[in-house]
Amino acid sequence: MFAGDTSILVSNPNTTDFQSDNNIVSECIDEWFDANLLSLDFSKTRCRQFTAKSKPVSGVNITYDNKQVIPITNTKFVGIFINDTLTWEKHIVCIIPQLSTACYVMRSLKSYVSHYSLRMVVYSYFHSIMNYIIFRRNCSNNIRVFMLQKNIFRIILGCESRDSCRYLFKELKILHLPS
Repeated sequence: MFAGDTSILVSNPNTTDFQSDNNIVSECIDEWFDANLLSLDFSKTRCRQFTAKSKPVSGVNITYDNKQVIPITNTKFVGIFINDTLTWEKHIVCIIPQLSTACYVMRSLKSYVSHYSLRMVVYSYFHSIMNYIIFRRNCSNNIRVFMLQKNIFRIILGCESRDSCRYLFKELKILHLPS
């Protein structure tokens, strides 16, 4: 049997101490897997070193069972793309097509469903995607996300594509829609 989606966090600012801490953790993991009759699927095992943008990545080699764990810079974790500097750039790039599809769906449904049903679609489809990008403020693609959000507001309120959105945000708060 395999343990699915196990995450381990080891933190130490000193590279030598980090390497030592990591070796201790690896031994503990190995003992725990053995005690619970589980094994690690090493082909899927990866490591990531989180750093500040201004700090260089130190060359720490992480090993498990005398094999080197492959370092990565991006991964998808619980539906969110995370990179080693936590800039969220990759995540935003990946969800922009989903948000565009949501705009298309909303535009297509608008003439066939009630305003109430349209609002339900906004919450279940568009808003659920937007909830995953709470960290978008430090991303260079945030203007594209904001433009798609304004498109959704215009569709819901029946505005033209060139209408100003300043009053739409106030209007949507009255309607209790996500903004």
